[in-house]
Amino acid sequence: MLFLIITILTISVILDIKLFSRYLSFPSLHQIFIFFIFFVYCFPYFALYSEPLTTLSMLGGLSEHEVQNLMNFLLCFVLVYSISYFLFKWYLPTKRFHKLDTKISEKRLVALFFITLIIKYLYLGTGLGLSPNAVIDRFFDPRSYTYIKQGTGFINYLNSGCLHALLFYSIYYLQKKQHKSLLSIVIILLSFVLIVGGGGKQNFIWGFFYWIFISQKVRPKFFLSAWSYLKKAFKILTLGLGSLAGTLLIFAPSNQASRSALEILIDYQQEAYYTAKVLSDFTYKFEYTLIGIYDHFISIIPRGIWAEKPITGFYNRYWKPEYQSNVEEYHSSTYGILSESYFLFGALGPFIYGLFSALLIIKLERLYIGTKSIGMTFVAGFMGINIYFFIRSGYYAFQFWYITIVILVALFLLKGTWKKNI
Repeated sequence: MLFLIITILTISVILDIKLFSRYLSFPSLHQIFIFFIFFVYCFPYFALYSEPLTTLSMLGGLSEHEVQNLMNFLLCFVLVYSISYFLFKWYLPTKRFHKLDTKISEKRLVALFFITLIIKYLYLGTGLGLSPNAVIDRFFDPRSYTYIKQGTGFINYLNSGCLHALLFYSIYYLQKKQHKSLLSIVIILLSFVLIVGGGGKQNFIWGFFYWIFISQKVRPKFFLSAWSYLKKAFKILTLGLGSLAGTLLIFAPSNQASRSALEILIDYQQEAYYTAKVLSDFTYKFEYTLIGIYDHFISIIPRGIWAEKPITGFYNRYWKPEYQSNVEEYHSSTYGILSESYFLFGALGPFIYGLFSALLIIKLERLYIGTKSIGMTFVAGFMGINIYFFIRSGYYAFQFWYITIVILVALFLLKGTWKKNI
């Protein structure tokens, strides 16, 4: 079953390249979506075919029935998504690719840096009385302050929006500006330090994807031929996996330092394991759908307004007590998009989520291709990055509100920077 799913994913990518590559730059959001489905749900299961890795991986503890349940669910999701994607793609009119050619300014870069610096200081100082010494310590040692969770929602959203806007603009500035002054170089270097410090190691990956999205909009002929396309695709895939593996190795806990990158990558993916457990251990009830809708709308309410607000989400209400009851109150873990789809819609979950995912990817691709706006290019790029987190975490509640608020904050900053282009 696993190899059937991988075959479908592979055919889906090949068809996308063969039929629609002349309309898209590489990689298309569809290709990114397919890759992360493979990475989150298929790649970890290769451990079951390797005796040394089986002993290291938590997946070895699954029963054959649990694995089969997951594979059946995943197959339905992949089939519905792929078929829906190509049907929508085939029947919707093709959009012309527009080049991004927005003017940039050193003054705007500097202004955006200092706005982000102020917000980052407030974010790091939350729960610490804004003490300068504590802020500096947290900037260099964020792991010691992971206990600060309650009441940080909105400042976290605001900080993320500023960081994304600064990172996006810095990369665009580097790509677009031919002659860079010493001041701009210093500001960009300081921007990258600011973005990564205080718990931002994932920004290496964000920057990698933003570079790809911006490159295509600045230089649409970045890939001139099918052969060039495939060569660059292979290089980007290799670089992306290498960057991810390197990031995990560098920032992995010390007890993982002696393990290989492959072992860490397999163990890092818990979604495949917990999705298999959820699908087998829980019988769908309509109560789950009602609770999910309720949690979705109350999760955005600040605790400053509602101090007794419950900790929301399927994880906290159902999955954590069952599988991770010994972890701290505000610990979060990702159980995968399929677990969420099952709790919201039961057996219809993979069909509804597969269809919705296809519509979302089509909409974002058409937005990216057709826009001349730097703001909308950011939206497409930011959503492209979050495809990975959609597959790991799902679409609703915290993920939905986080995405929405970060986009609004970043667009507000970009709108003030490029008034004529949004």
